[in-house]
Amino acid sequence: MQKNIRNYLIKDSDKISEALFKINKYGNRILFVTDKKNQYLGSLTDGDIRRSILKKIKLNELAPEIDKILNGNQQGRVVVKHGE
Repeated sequence: MQKNIRNYLIKDSDKISEALFKINKYGNRILFVTDKKNQYLGSLTDGDIRRSILKKIKLNELAPEIDKILNGNQQGRVVVKHGE
């Protein structure tokens, strides 16, 4: 079964609720986060989101941007093309 790479990509400025939607819809347990220039910033897992919720992100307020809980360092950025 072939998967579309776009199902695994999300922008750092997207909301956490969008990440949850993608994780649930596509069955991914991980998303790869890029910035507005499509440079790789790090990974985001369902576990990262759960831990953030436990650290007091309000359950009724899943609007913080992904960059608030990004897992990974920002060294060695890689350009990822969303359109491919």
